[in-house]
Amino acid sequence: MQADAVATYRVQLTPAFTLDAAAELVPYLARLGISHLYTSPSQQAAKGSTNGYDVIDPATVNAELGGQRGHDKLSRSLRTHGLRRMADIVPNHMAISGGNPWWYRVLKHGRASRHATWFDVDWEASEANWPNRVLLPVLGDQFGRVLEAGELRLSHAQGQFTLHYHDNTFPVEPSSTADMLLRVADALGHMTLAFLAESLRWLPHPGTSIESFVTRRYRDQTVLGELVARVCTEEPDVAAAIDAETQRMNASLQELGELIEKQNYRLAHWRAADLDLGYRRFFNINSLVGLRVELPEVFDAVHALPLQWLRDGDIHALRVDHPDGLRDPAQYMQRLREAAPEAWIVIEKILEPGEQLPPDWPVDGTTGYDFANVVQGLFVDPANEAALTRCYHDFLGNDTPWQQVLQTSKRCALNELLGSEVSRLTSLLWNICEQHWRYRDFTRAVFTQAIVEIALGFEVYRSYVQPDTPVAAADRRYIEAAVAAAGATNPTLDTELLQFIGKLLLLEVKGKLEQEFALRFQQLTGPAMAKGLEDTAFYRYNRLLALNEVGGDAGHWSCTPAEFHAWCSAAQRERPLSLLATSTHDTKRSEDVRARLVVLSEIPQRWSDTV
Repeated sequence: MQADAVATYRVQLTPAFTLDAAAELVPYLARLGISHLYTSPSQQAAKGSTNGYDVIDPATVNAELGGQRGHDKLSRSLRTHGLRRMADIVPNHMAISGGNPWWYRVLKHGRASRHATWFDVDWEASEANWPNRVLLPVLGDQFGRVLEAGELRLSHAQGQFTLHYHDNTFPVEPSSTADMLLRVADALGHMTLAFLAESLRWLPHPGTSIESFVTRRYRDQTVLGELVARVCTEEPDVAAAIDAETQRMNASLQELGELIEKQNYRLAHWRAADLDLGYRRFFNINSLVGLRVELPEVFDAVHALPLQWLRDGDIHALRVDHPDGLRDPAQYMQRLREAAPEAWIVIEKILEPGEQLPPDWPVDGTTGYDFANVVQGLFVDPANEAALTRCYHDFLGNDTPWQQVLQTSKRCALNELLGSEVSRLTSLLWNICEQHWRYRDFTRAVFTQAIVEIALGFEVYRSYVQPDTPVAAADRRYIEAAVAAAGATNPTLDTELLQFIGKLLLLEVKGKLEQEFALRFQQLTGPAMAKGLEDTAFYRYNRLLALNEVGGDAGHWSCTPAEFHAWCSAAQRERPLSLLATSTHDTKRSEDVRARLVVLSEIPQRWSDTV
C-alpha cells in the first residue's frame, strides 16, 4: 500500500496523444507536485481507438500509442522526475473487432477453440437450427438482403479463406472449405490436394468440447493448413485455380450462403442483438464481449503485462475498470491483491448514496465518484429546493417525480437495450421451474415480467452473493427490498413466484442452474442502472442539472457541512487511500460547469423569471 500518494493526473492516451507525448508532459507534472501519472488503458486496442477500453490484445503495448518503445520512454521519464504511474486495466471485456487473436480463434474453431471458454458465450442458448454458433449482429440489413447485394465476399490467400463485410473480416472454419478444395483437386487431377481436402472434411466437429478432440483438431487443422499453403506456394496454378473457384462461389448466392451457414457464427442484422445475442456484452455495446476472468488462465493472460510492469517498477498503481461486470468481484479483487500485494489499487465502483464498498474487498478504495457528489452538495443551497423544483415542474407542465422518471427509464433499458440479457435469464428461469413443480406452469412472459420488475427494484447497481459465502446483510436487504418492490409495482405477479426468485438470488435454492441464475442476474442489474439512470433518466429529469452526475442522485438535493465531515471521517477511517475526484473522464459535466450550474440553487427566482 502506498501512503505517499498525493495527487494523480490523468491523461487520455490516443493515436494523437501517445506515450511519447505523455513522457514530454512529465517534467511539468513534477513541478505541479503530482505524485502519480494516471494513464488510460495502454494495451493493444482496436485500430483507431480513442479511449483504449476496447482492448484486443492485452499481452502487448498499443502500437498506435508508441508500442513498447513509447512505454519505455515514459517509464524513463517518470523515474527521472520521481513520479509514479497508475495504469488503467480492463478485466471485464474485450473488443471483437478485427485483430483480437482470441476471439478470431473462437470464430474459426467454435467450441473446439482453446479460447472458447475464455469468453462469456452461452453456447447452449443457440437455436435448434444453428447450434453452437455465435450470433454476430454486424449487418446493416437482413442477412439475405446483404447477401443479395453482394456485400458478403469470400477471399482466398495461400490456402486460407476469410469472409468480408465492408471493414469486417471473419475466419472460415477449415472443414467447411473441403468441398471447394476437392472440386479444384478433381478438376486438376491433383491427388495431394484431394487428400488434404478429404482430411479437412474429417476434422473433429467444431462443436466438440472434449479435450482430446480439441487437441487433435488444433493439431490436424494446423498441419493441413500449412500443407495446403505449401501447395499453393510451390504450384501457382493450384493457387490460381482456388482463386477462380473462390470467385465462382462469390457469384453463386446459394453456394456462398450455404458456406456462410456452415461457420461457427451467424451473421445477422445489428438489431437482432436486442433479444437474441448469445454472449454477455459490456452494457449494450455489441462489439465488446464479456471475459470470464474468474477462470485462472484468463486472469493470468489478461494481467500478465500489467503485473510485469509492476514487477519492473514501470507502474505502481492500478485503476480497475467496471468491476461490477465481473461474475465474482470479490474473488477477482483477492486474486489481484495476491498478485500485486504492494500496489495501490482503486476500482471504478459506483456507490449509491449510503452504500458501502464491501469490507472484504482488499482494495484501497474507489475512483472518487462518491466524493465528487458529496463535495458538490456543499455548494447547493438547501433553502431553495422547493422553489427550483416548482420552477421546473411549472416549465414542464407536469410534476412527475424523480423516482417515477428513474423507474420508467430503467424499464426502457431492460426491455429495449438489454433484451438479450433478460432473455437469457428468462430461459434459465424457465429451465429451473421445470424442475420445481409449483412454478412450472408460468409462461415465459410471466418469468420475463418478474425478472424485469425485480431488477427495477434494485436501489444499487448490484448485489455480491456468491456460493459457499455467507450472504452479507446489505445484499440480503437489497434483494428482499427489490422483491417487495416488484410485488408492489406489479400486483398481478404471483407473490410466491417472486419470493421463489428472491430465494434463488440469495442462493437458498440449491442446484447448478439455480446458482447460474443468481450469478447472471447480478450481472444484469448493473447495466440496467447504468443505462437507465446514467444514460437515460439523467437526460429526462433536469431540475438542477449539476445533480445529474455519475454516482449521484438527482432526487437528493444538498449536503450539509456536518454530513460532509461525517463522510470524510468515515473515508479516513475505512479507505484512506481512496481517490478523491471532483471531475473524471466519466463525469457528465466537468467540475467548472457544475460549479456554475449549482449557483442557480442560490437564485431560484431570477432563474425562474429568466426561463
